[in-house]
Amino acid sequence: LFFYVISSIAKYIYFIIFIFFTVVNFKVEESKLFYLLYLFSI
Repeated sequence: LFFYVISSIAKYIYFIIFIFFTVVNFKVEESKLFYLLYLFSI
């Protein structure tokens, strides 16, 4: 249960970082890479 909570928080933080990179940097290629990494991390 503890590891599940940690992984959930980690995925939430990862998603926040993804949104940040997408909105602030407007680098489509990097955003796609982050998104792919996020999907694989699930």
